Amino acid sequence: YETAPVPSKRRVHFDAFMQEVHRLIHRERNQGRHNQDSDVIKAVAKGVARESSLLCFDELHELFVVMAALEGLCAREAVQRSDEADVQRLEDLHARLEEHAAAGDIDAYYEDNFRFHEALQELSRNRWLQRVAADLRKILRLARHTQLTVEGRLQGSLDEHRRIMEAVRRRDADAVEQSMKEHLQVQLQVLEHMQEQQQPATAPADRRAT
Repeated sequence: YETAPVPSKRRVHFDAFMQEVHRLIHRERNQGRHNQDSDVIKAVAKGVARESSLLCFDELHELFVVMAALEGLCAREAVQRSDEADVQRLEDLHARLEEHAAAGDIDAYYEDNFRFHEALQELSRNRWLQRVAADLRKILRLARHTQLTVEGRLQGSLDEHRRIMEAVRRRDADAVEQSMKEHLQVQLQVLEHMQEQQQPATAPADRRAT
């Protein structure tokens, strides 16, 4: 970060940044200029991009590690406690993901993807697990939307969801937990790669200094 020759750069703890983003989202909603949450997020993202061409997030890795563990546990408990109606609810949400991915509609895919993860958390029927996971999902929401814009990521996310659903249909608690963790880990890898791509090339001596 220190050696990146970018005038408009910013280093911030990820949770503090997301609290700021949520305040901006709330302000945009109150202004009533947007019909959908995806439009609100786009407006906030453009504002952030105008202020800083390079963002360096602290703690992003740690947050995703915790989120992967929580969502994996949610998925495990959901599979163990769900009935046929619960599975059908997930099937319906997954079918919409298939449709959105086929249409290349990232915003619609993200919204139903959010509902899918939310449904799994609810189906865990663990109130405390739901609460903690939901709070962390709010912090990571913009980051998880952003990673879907990377070329090929929409199809990659869908493939990961297909593996999750296959495990749900088999009622395989071990497989669904592992598939969910891997799903979150890939998101982190994509975001870290995006950060690397944002950083301008530096001289070899500068890279050694960091």
